Amino acid sequence: MDKLEQLTKQLANERADLRDQLAAIDGIMAEFEGTKLGKELALAKKLASINTTVIQDTEDDIKSLALASYDGTNKKLTDAVSIKTFTVVSYDQFEMKSWAIKHNHPAMLNLNKAACNKVAKGPTAPDFVTVEDEDRAQIKGDLSAWVTPELDNDS
Repeated sequence: MDKLEQLTKQLANERADLRDQLAAIDGIMAEFEGTKLGKELALAKKLASINTTVIQDTEDDIKSLALASYDGTNKKLTDAVSIKTFTVVSYDQFEMKSWAIKHNHPAMLNLNKAACNKVAKGPTAPDFVTVEDEDRAQIKGDLSAWVTPELDNDS
């Protein structure tokens, strides 16, 4: 038996084993989902998903408000929220590749972002490139100092 046929049979058996394993997992999951613990886990996952959406919306609101209230000078708006300026480089990929060929920049042929940005910000930047500063609101990763302690309702 040649190697190709042998590997094909090996692959067929591996795929069959995987199908069996996945079917077994599906069966276990179906049983688990019917249990009290399975239902609690499903509810916890749903609540976590809802909370993730709520958090993203709140972060978006904070960032929008921060950018709207930024006066252009004081970048630290609060201890948790600040403005950071990023340099944004924009260009058409086809034009950049053509330019790289014409101007002998082999590192840019695979559109290596760092190489393209270096040229785009330099004195020989092509005219189809735009470089702009963009202010973005930043929220501290650790907001534990702002967490409100839960009130004890048992007292």
